[in-house]
Amino acid sequence: MKTKITAAFAALCVIGITNISHAQQTTPVAPAQQVVTPYGPPLDLETARRVIAGAEAEATKNGWPVSISVIDSTGHLVLLEKLDNTQYGSIEVSTQKAVTAINYRRPGKAFQDAVAAGGVGLRILTLPGVSAYEGGYPLLVNGKIVGAIGVSGVLPPQDDQVARVGVEALKAP
Repeated sequence: MKTKITAAFAALCVIGITNISHAQQTTPVAPAQQVVTPYGPPLDLETARRVIAGAEAEATKNGWPVSISVIDSTGHLVLLEKLDNTQYGSIEVSTQKAVTAINYRRPGKAFQDAVAAGGVGLRILTLPGVSAYEGGYPLLVNGKIVGAIGVSGVLPPQDDQVARVGVEALKAP
């Protein structure tokens, strides 16, 4: 009986070693290439007005007092709208959310999620000029970033909802 157990154990060890050696011989996967969205020409005032109008309609429908900032692809403010009763601090925050979206070519929620995950995501806190809150988005026309929108004044998910409607208004004819 002892011989059968020893033989079975030896067979399992060989199978285990074989599986380990096969696992180590797998082909390494190449790192994914990051697609960089290029900057385009700055959006014009009429386009900024269309984005703001969409965002304002969403905020008004929900009774949310917000500040809405639209900046161009150079990071300069094109249009800012502060709805009645919006807290004053939201003016700067909405602009900073838009600046974050344009400078780093991604929505503010990407930074919020990275910080919330902790670990290496906390490195976000050392980046200059980052607003790690949702509510900011790059604005794209023909696959190029022409500006960004930032919204502040209510809870971050609500700011984000208003900003997304502003983004969609850019796509409308």
